[in-house]
Amino acid sequence: MSSQAILWMLAVMAVALISCVSPAALSVQNFGEMDFDLDVESERAQFNSTCKCGKKLTRIVGGNNTLVNEFPWQAALYIAATKKFMCGGSLITNQHILTAAHCFEALTAANMVVHLRAHNISDPSETSVVERFVKAVYIHKSYNSVTQNNDIAILHLNQTVD
Repeated sequence: MSSQAILWMLAVMAVALISCVSPAALSVQNFGEMDFDLDVESERAQFNSTCKCGKKLTRIVGGNNTLVNEFPWQAALYIAATKKFMCGGSLITNQHILTAAHCFEALTAANMVVHLRAHNISDPSETSVVERFVKAVYIHKSYNSVTQNNDIAILHLNQTVD
């Protein structure tokens, strides 16, 4: 299995873990060159009872402040030149970030910088932020900017994260 196929498999597993759909409701088939298909095993996926899908939260993680370094895999994506926050993501390997494809409709890898281990993006001095630049962006080959179908991308960082 190619390293790109393994990355897409990790991406699918990460999405299943952080979404409302339980991982048991998804299966992965036909991994190919930067392509993947999901098959919902039942007509309706089983939803996690603690999830509040469709209800926008006003504060982070269900209204409770998180502890410093409680979610170190969370990534903040910024425009490199201005440090303007653009999108979020999750570290899925020591050199790859899972994020949304729509974040790169008007941007390229060269325009982006990633911050990890930031607890409060309004106060970067609160923790020792790890900064990495984006070496490459892999957007799902079936991403549709109109329908937002397959809105997933993997960022390859310029250096590993310890």
